[in-house]
Formats: sequence, structure tokens, C-alpha cells
Amino acid sequence: QQLKLIVDNIVDWARSQMEEVQINKEPFDIIKTTNFLATVYKPIAEDKEVSIQINTPGESQFCIADKNHIRLVLRNLLDNAVKYTHPSSSILIEFDKVSESVRCSIQNSFMETTNSDGNTRTTGLGIKLCEDYLSRNGSSLNKEILGNIIRFSFLLPSAELN
Repeated sequence: QQLKLIVDNIVDWARSQMEEVQINKEPFDIIKTTNFLATVYKPIAEDKEVSIQINTPGESQFCIADKNHIRLVLRNLLDNAVKYTHPSSSILIEFDKVSESVRCSIQNSFMETTNSDGNTRTTGLGIKLCEDYLSRNGSSLNKEILGNIIRFSFLLPSAELN
């Protein structure tokens, strides 16, 4: 599972560097996409006794972006959250409206993982892809750390009429 994600990230990164990435911005339900990914990651999280909680302002929230790009961003952030969250804790995914945008945030407690040489075990490629794909969709990835809690968030234009 982890190897497949790494290979997928490398392929996506290489494609983005060759400027082959096409952007297809259209309205889509980001909550539906997130619920699907949470269902996929639920068995992996449960193996670590980690729960995934999703707080939403309603049953659906449509935003305008490239659905495939945002799915990749959510997948990478959720994968990292599951991988680096302390056992017996939770991952919180929240959506809220900010002006005419939708904010998505993923928060979890985290643990540093290091190799025997003391270096952190990560390529950072997944986060780099998230930043790149969000940038292509007119957004950016924000990171906040408070103690052992990390929170990644981003804004996307809402497709909902106010």
C-alpha cells in the first residue's frame, strides 16, 4: 500500500514537472470525495486504533477545482495523518465556509519517525505534490503546529450560491 502511494506520487510529480498536468476545474462535492477516502483508509487507521472523524457544515459542499488534483491532495494528507498519528488517537477532518470559499483542514497528533541515523523517514514528495496541485488550483497548503498537533488546511472557491 505504502509503496504504491510512493510510486503514484513519483509518477504524478514527474508528470507535473513535464507540464503534462491538465487542469479541469469544475464543481464537485468535496465532502463526498473525503468520505470515500476516509472509508478507504478506515481499515488501516483501525489497525492502529486511530479514528477518523469528519465535521461538516452539511451533507454536501460543492467547490470549484480539479477533482483529481484535490483527491490526490486529500489522499496524501490523509495517508500522512494515518501514518504519523499516535496510536489510540484520532484524525479530525473539518470543513467550514470562509467568505466565498470552503476550508478543508486535517488535524492529528503526530509522532516523529526517524531512521537509525537520526534522519526523519520521509521523502516529503507527497506534501510537495499537495503544494503543487493546490497552487495549480489557485490555493496553498497551510501548516500549523501546536505541541504535538499538526493541522494542514487549504481553501477552495465555493460553488454554492450564498
